[in-house]
Amino acid sequence: MSISKSDQPGTSFEGTDSATSLSESERKYQTLFSNNVAGVFYQRADGQLIDVNEKALELFGLTRDEFLGRTSMNPEWRVLGDDGADLDWQKHPSIVALRTGKAVRNVRLAVFNPHARQFIWLKVDAVPEFRDGEVEPFQTFITVTDVTEQRQAEIALKESETKYRSLFQNMINGFALHEIVVDSNGKPIDYIFLEANEAFENITGLPRKKIIGQRVTQIIPGIDQDPADWIGQYGEVALTGKKIRFEQEAAAMKHWFSVSAYSPQKGQFATIFEDITKRKQTELALQQSEDKFHTLFKMSPFGLTLTNVQDGRFVEVNDAFCEMSGHNREFILSSSPQTTRFWETKENRDEVVSKLKTTGGPVGGDCRFKRDDDIYVEAKFVARMVRLNDEPYIFTCLNDVTETHKLEEQLRQSQKMESVGRLAGGGRTRLQQHAGHYHWAQRDDH
Repeated sequence: MSISKSDQPGTSFEGTDSATSLSESERKYQTLFSNNVAGVFYQRADGQLIDVNEKALELFGLTRDEFLGRTSMNPEWRVLGDDGADLDWQKHPSIVALRTGKAVRNVRLAVFNPHARQFIWLKVDAVPEFRDGEVEPFQTFITVTDVTEQRQAEIALKESETKYRSLFQNMINGFALHEIVVDSNGKPIDYIFLEANEAFENITGLPRKKIIGQRVTQIIPGIDQDPADWIGQYGEVALTGKKIRFEQEAAAMKHWFSVSAYSPQKGQFATIFEDITKRKQTELALQQSEDKFHTLFKMSPFGLTLTNVQDGRFVEVNDAFCEMSGHNREFILSSSPQTTRFWETKENRDEVVSKLKTTGGPVGGDCRFKRDDDIYVEAKFVARMVRLNDEPYIFTCLNDVTETHKLEEQLRQSQKMESVGRLAGGGRTRLQQHAGHYHWAQRDDH
């Protein structure tokens, strides 16, 4: 569809040459108008739409007849502004250009396309046109470009940024982004805080408003002298892209941190960390407690053992038990219960285990086992069921009473011999003791 000469400003021609030039100009114009990759249309000063190309009809989802003759006030138009709200017709770019006489550029809006049944986002430019000698525009020339994909990408990006910003601010771990600072030789000497989340502030006690844009050496004096070499480690990450994970005490802050660091782009590094000070204090207290227990366990004069409930294998023994059994620790821990011969019979152990499973302990009693040198050891024991790493074990304390029993037997023999001696008091023999041994000697009556 061509535009009439009367609608084109400044077109006054006389003579055949002028008519020929006009006809050629109109053909060129019509070709550009119809084949433009952008949608284009004209709107008169009274708001009437008077011409349109095929691209614009495609974008609006209308036929030429449906489009032409409409005005901006037509209720069938559904137009949204860049903020997604309904856009009043008086704010349409073409109407604004007609009202102000000034070009309106790069306005983004959405028009509902009934054919596609969705809103199409457009970038709109409206340029007013004037007739010679007139100050009011008689029409406006409008171009529309489809930016729906761009808009959707922006929305997706915004939603992603919103989601990750929410994650960033609400994550329980501290997060901070930094830029490394190097000297003239490329050696890392400092770093600058670029961003930090609320958890970072809560964990470190460093207010975000005061640290963003500042150097760490200004915020934490002495950190460049810290043996942990925080700046050096982070510098390697920022400059090489290496990822690291470590646990370290920040001496200047007197806190322990578990840190993961990576480089989102060369020269920068991000850290995700948590304060593990309480955990480290607990571990230290536990280690100290374990050290005390180990000392008490190892130095106890009583034999102490820890055995597996299922098969009776030794898990740990102390020096006193090694001496009692006649084996070294390595042999005991690597051998089966049958090899160490701790229990005289399997039934003896099964009876104790059964009682422990029923009562949990303590279970006490006497035991007797044979050493490799064929010496029998007699002991009194107390056993109790314990759980370590959620596994059941038997903890046993043994008191070697072998020598005690020998002395008791000697005492019984002594008492017996004394009784015999008294009964034989009229005889000519007497009982003599030499070094704990008794024998009969000739009695001297004189």
